Amino acid sequence: MSTPAASPSAPERLLIAGFGKLGARLGERYAARGTEVLGVRRGERTAGEGIELIRADLTDSGAAPLSMPGVDALVITLPPPSVDGVVAPDGYRRSLETLAASLPSIPERVVFVSSTRVFEGRGDGSSISETDAPAPTSDRGRALVDGERRAVELFGATVVRPSGIYGPGRDSLIRRVLAGDPIQYARRTNRVHETDLVR
Repeated sequence: MSTPAASPSAPERLLIAGFGKLGARLGERYAARGTEVLGVRRGERTAGEGIELIRADLTDSGAAPLSMPGVDALVITLPPPSVDGVVAPDGYRRSLETLAASLPSIPERVVFVSSTRVFEGRGDGSSISETDAPAPTSDRGRALVDGERRAVELFGATVVRPSGIYGPGRDSLIRRVLAGDPIQYARRTNRVHETDLVR
């Protein structure tokens, strides 16, 4: 198997804040292209070849200030911060502010990975596009909208709202269909495979 060719648009140094499954796959893809990849993760995890992990809890306002290296691209794939399983309304805001204060400068390219959950209040069956205003109804949805806004304010971020990510280990819908569970035929859904989202 050949190594992917270097892309003229690939950043020299990429920081992925929230180094979970999606972040790890994205990091591996860029590291294979020759990009220096750094990942921020709260817990323990092993990283692929060419990836340096920084262990930090961006939601911990009482922690010592972080000092991140300069990067030219940043992808934010943080899960909604929660306390004892309850979504913290200002969790994204705190994490993003900690991240911005930790960087020597704002990267040239920043992407904030959100979710179509921000449209959860649009249950009228009409089509939705990226130009529609968010309509969150849950704490998680409201936290995502707050995170999107703060990411744009702090970083000038581009917001990506994937829907229904599936792939290895993300197959609950497939399992429910195979089990013959009842489904809502009137409910619209959109799915993206994890590999396609990373690409």
